[in-house]
Amino acid sequence: MEVTPIELPPGDTDVFDLDQMDIILPMMKLEDGILAHKIGDRKKAFECFEKHAEINNKVAKYWLGYYYWEGYVVDKNLGKAVELFREAADKGQPDAQLRYAFALSDKNSPLKFNLEDFVKYLTMAANNGNSAAQFNLGDLYFNGKLGISKDEEKGLSYLKLAAIKGQPKARAMLDKLKINYFV
Repeated sequence: MEVTPIELPPGDTDVFDLDQMDIILPMMKLEDGILAHKIGDRKKAFECFEKHAEINNKVAKYWLGYYYWEGYVVDKNLGKAVELFREAADKGQPDAQLRYAFALSDKNSPLKFNLEDFVKYLTMAANNGNSAAQFNLGDLYFNGKLGISKDEEKGLSYLKLAAIKGQPKARAMLDKLKINYFV
């Protein structure tokens, strides 16, 4: 089979300018961005999170929110951070659900405390397996904190889930109460 080369009209080859072409460059994997964060390369991590957040990756939005909250690489922007936490939280990202819940109770946050939303997002995070949320929600119910009706059974259920996952505060609390969390 003979291949016939395509002939371009004269002058058309002059219009090719790499600076004017949309070239799709490979994107760093999100896992590599998280690894960059862990080893302290925050600039590289931020760039990765930013690119992945642009394509609506909920984990990247959480991390990008974290960078805005802490002021890593960019100026601290709590408003932008809570916006990103909420977007990721509403898409089911457990760490973002926890961060958003606690942003509601942080005195430096631009959000006004709302107990109903606080419990809602803390519960979402706990039910999605976040052990810190499980401990905090368990403590909230077990001790009846923040005006929540005391519910020791519900509280113990969340505390045990957290303890089984190795959450140290949950284990310490249950050990102090002499409650076996493996039952």
